[in-house]
Amino acid sequence: MQLQTTTQKFYTKIYQQNFSPDEKYLIASDAFNRLILFPLTSPQKSNKSRRIWRVKQPIYSMCTFSGSNILLCGDTTGKISGYSWNNIVGNQNGELKSNFVYSHKEREINNIASLDEGRKFLLGYGDGSVGFGDLEMPGKLISSFESHSDQVNEIATRSDAEFLSCYNDGTVSMWDIRTGKKPVKVFNIHEEKRVLRQGFSKGIFTLAVDNEFMVCGGDVELGLWHIGSGTLATTFNKATSFTDQTVYYATEMSNGSITAAGTQSRIQYFDYSGNLLSTIPLKIPTVYSACSTKLDKPRVVTAVAGKSSNIEVILNHGYVSATFDTIEEEKSDLD
Repeated sequence: MQLQTTTQKFYTKIYQQNFSPDEKYLIASDAFNRLILFPLTSPQKSNKSRRIWRVKQPIYSMCTFSGSNILLCGDTTGKISGYSWNNIVGNQNGELKSNFVYSHKEREINNIASLDEGRKFLLGYGDGSVGFGDLEMPGKLISSFESHSDQVNEIATRSDAEFLSCYNDGTVSMWDIRTGKKPVKVFNIHEEKRVLRQGFSKGIFTLAVDNEFMVCGGDVELGLWHIGSGTLATTFNKATSFTDQTVYYATEMSNGSITAAGTQSRIQYFDYSGNLLSTIPLKIPTVYSACSTKLDKPRVVTAVAGKSSNIEVILNHGYVSATFDTIEEEKSDLD
């Protein structure tokens, strides 16, 4: 049994995480078709208090809609499932039942984002399209935005009507739901020589937006771009003291700082001028997801997960304060 647990830990990938509307719980999805819930009120006891549910397919994406108290999940087959946070938190040992399940397209859903103050949702598909729907009527999409044949990797909302999406083809598109199904602007990131790297593809795997700026990266170098002019404001490679080249999978922009993580067992914080503020070492070899709380401003909790069975919890961008384990240790016959 111990060998089985060790093997499972080795192969674990945590695809996505999200906080409950009150930010007292963290839920994560992994490659073993599971949803794992951790309470955050007592982080040191969270491993003993975690709850695990099986789902039919791996969940690649999820998003909390606070106004509706719904966790919307997208899986590898294109199904979206809506779960009530009341049912998630109140469910102790039974089967976790969804409020609804719909399929609009038989392609994986790589990302989900909220729009219009959480009343609408956006689905980023593996075929390059973005589905747009209403959470009150999730069974039918309002519209679909299509201009790429390569997969959508991430979606970031800019306003109640505007959003941006990034792709493997080295571009970022900006859309406005009020003006039609074509992008209002396309950023050809792959044409900027300062972010291209020899031996890497032009894929953009992560994207974050803050008002007039966006940060994006992946196989291309992490860069801060001015949205209005479409120009590169700064790169971050000169701020780092290493020569290796990180593939970026997770970024955030908040309160004048940029969070970035990927393949180098660390999470980094930069300012908008490209200066490195801090680096926190991690035990996770590759980070796929990093999400931070927003309600309690003086106390920011960042959950970091990826190619590991562990989720590392960072407090105030300063240090790892707790580690959550998604794989239960099996007791041996000798215990």
